[in-house]
Amino acid sequence: MNNNITENIDTDNITITNENKNMNTNMNTNNIIENIDNIDNDKISIQNENTNMNTNNIINKVKNVLYTEIGVAIVFFIIVLIIFIITCTVKKHPNNSSYMLHTIVQNSTVLYLITQIVAIIIYYRFTDIDQSVLKKASYLIVLIACVVSYLQTIFMGYAMHSQCKHPKRYSIFVNSLIVPIGILLIFYLATTFKFMRIGFYNALNSSDTSYITTMIAISFWIAIIIIPTLTISYFQLEKKACDTNIIEIQKISKK
Repeated sequence: MNNNITENIDTDNITITNENKNMNTNMNTNNIIENIDNIDNDKISIQNENTNMNTNNIINKVKNVLYTEIGVAIVFFIIVLIIFIITCTVKKHPNNSSYMLHTIVQNSTVLYLITQIVAIIIYYRFTDIDQSVLKKASYLIVLIACVVSYLQTIFMGYAMHSQCKHPKRYSIFVNSLIVPIGILLIFYLATTFKFMRIGFYNALNSSDTSYITTMIAISFWIAIIIIPTLTISYFQLEKKACDTNIIEIQKISKK
């Protein structure tokens, strides 16, 4: 009987020991799982923080670039480029009433884009831009603008009188000079009188010796002068570029 009691006690002890072991094992397992979860959560939190920091850094870098002179120049360039692309997708016949307005917008945007491209090339070509380089760059830009605008106006004159039997070529070439003359005049005014550039210096928070801001101002005024000069040239070409006073005498064939 004592043996039976001893065996029962031993069995109970073994059972209790096994249960304790199982409980300890389960507790350890739960602790490990909780620790793993905590580590994973910490990793996720760190990754999220890093992602947020990287995103904020990118945003700050973009802001810093956009708030610089070059950033503003790029933004203006993109806006004007979009306008130019839109005008290219819309075709206007010379006899259309909106042809003049369409040509003004297209020609002015082309001039702005070309002058800005030349200015950017010069900017990256020279590491040290002083006043002499700025002056030479300005002369080069206005020369290119005059040549391009003159060719644009000649093409407009021929397009307007494509159905004219006797176009006055001399009148087309002469009246097309109105636009480059206007560009030379506005260039002289923009470079001589500071008040025509001061608004750009204030808006971009730059000095009056800034190359980028000066080029933006010059390109802007060149594009603006296209509006009145091309309008005058258009009406002059419409009135004088086609000779309607020539009387043609043709033989009538006998039947």
